[in-house]
Amino acid sequence: MAARPDGLFSGRTTIRAPRERTVALSLLITVPVTLAVIGLVFHGITPTQVALLFVGGMVFVSLTRGRLLGSSIRARPEEFPLVVEIVERLSRRLGIASPHVFIRDDYFVPVNGVGLGEPYALVISSQYLQLFGAAELEFMIGRELGHIAGGNTRLLSLINASGRSNPLIASLFGGWIRQTEYTADRAGVLCSSLEAAVKAIAISTFHASGRYVEAAMLADQRRDIESDLTLRLGELTGMMPYAVNRVRALETFTASDLYRYWVDRLVRDPLPVRSALGPADGPVERRELASRLRRYLALAIDLTILSVIFQAINVTVVTATGKTPEAHTFGIHYALLKMSDLQNFVRDNSWFWYFPYAAGLVAIAGRTIGMMVLDLRVVRVDHGRASVVQSVLRYAIGLVATICVVPLLTTFFRSVQVHDRFSKTRLIGGRSGIA
Repeated sequence: MAARPDGLFSGRTTIRAPRERTVALSLLITVPVTLAVIGLVFHGITPTQVALLFVGGMVFVSLTRGRLLGSSIRARPEEFPLVVEIVERLSRRLGIASPHVFIRDDYFVPVNGVGLGEPYALVISSQYLQLFGAAELEFMIGRELGHIAGGNTRLLSLINASGRSNPLIASLFGGWIRQTEYTADRAGVLCSSLEAAVKAIAISTFHASGRYVEAAMLADQRRDIESDLTLRLGELTGMMPYAVNRVRALETFTASDLYRYWVDRLVRDPLPVRSALGPADGPVERRELASRLRRYLALAIDLTILSVIFQAINVTVVTATGKTPEAHTFGIHYALLKMSDLQNFVRDNSWFWYFPYAAGLVAIAGRTIGMMVLDLRVVRVDHGRASVVQSVLRYAIGLVATICVVPLLTTFFRSVQVHDRFSKTRLIGGRSGIA
């Protein structure tokens, strides 16, 4: 089937909130400024901590499925027929592979999508499962599937895997997150109805009391908010838009030609379902390999993250000891290791740390931060997940090749490099591997 130039989340027919892309680009300016202001006033957050947030987030999300299996209920048709049927049906409607579904006790977050790639995990609160009717559950599940289909779940998982409001995250990324929620609401109402959406928003915001909230009541409260600038600014302190604004946005969307276009199109011309690929799909083909540009852009992102972290560590060491890194590196005195030449090399060549950093993240998550941004993944030659041994071997060979220079130059411009070949791994587009 030919690629669609205009889709649900792209082109002229996109249902993305109008300001989502603009606000996302503005993060390049707003995040550094916000960090500077917070650091100046509170001395409590630095770029290093933000970099560590992403690294830690990737590790945390990669362990999430194991944590869910250990502390949540995996939804099966036998025990949760309605939930499983809704997830599978709406996944087909939005053109994505059905995620794994878990039920857990969570009083704060009704439904949350988590993952860095397929298969994603959809976590549904057992508390709210008892409050939602079938149509309301369709809206809540549909909006989280919208996050997945729109490509926002990966970044949302990194910066806030729990889905709960966090003042730090809100101050840095809240503007963009709120726009993605408007987009997700649009996907949700395409999977349900406006009436069900309003009721679901009320219940998810006010819990059991939301059953008695009507759209007219929210409209009255919205008029009060609009009359006072201070009340409007309160939304900036959270990650979720005001419920009254979400309802108003949905009323505007469902009255638009865009909404009617998609309601009709999803009936007469269903979206092609994107299947999740896995080890059974055979060997990695050349067309799946990461391009040289994407490969080296991912490397540049990872090296930038590492430089920020280690620059801060150097400054901390100098401040704490009153000595330069020549005398004391990362709090470990040279005399303790008796390897001054190697220590000097590692200190003066921060790129060295890329190899243990990448080996660790690939072993745990299958990708580094840079690879995640560029939608790349390291897999075995049969599409399976690279083992810990393969990850370590891959980057050990990469380190040797880099130091030796000559082996590196012989494969520098090839899609399959020397460390790919000998470790029997490949760097491919994210969707081509397993999560």
